[in-house]
Amino acid sequence: MRRRIFVMAVALVTLVLVGSGCVSGAIYSHTTVPLDVNFEGAPRASDHRGPSWKTLSIPIYYGRLRFDWGSTAIADAARRAGIETVQYADLETLSVLGVWTQRTIHVYGE
Repeated sequence: MRRRIFVMAVALVTLVLVGSGCVSGAIYSHTTVPLDVNFEGAPRASDHRGPSWKTLSIPIYYGRLRFDWGSTAIADAARRAGIETVQYADLETLSVLGVWTQRTIHVYGE
């Protein structure tokens, strides 16, 4: 009887967590968000994929061992794409299991 109650409690907690979105993106997540919220008067410009910043996070017994490399500087992205005037930029994030994360800057301008 106790085992049955325990199993039902675990199932209920799992259902609540998954149903509420708390675990959303735990396995795979791919998002793109703007780095500015004021787009008034900003013309539509061509997209130039910029540099990326990568993170490798290895879970260990007492925490995480984390390695970061790369750059997400908007100036670097603009320079590589030959953009003199940056209109706006987006940040694209790809994450797998929270172990691998890659962030890429997309710059728009002339």
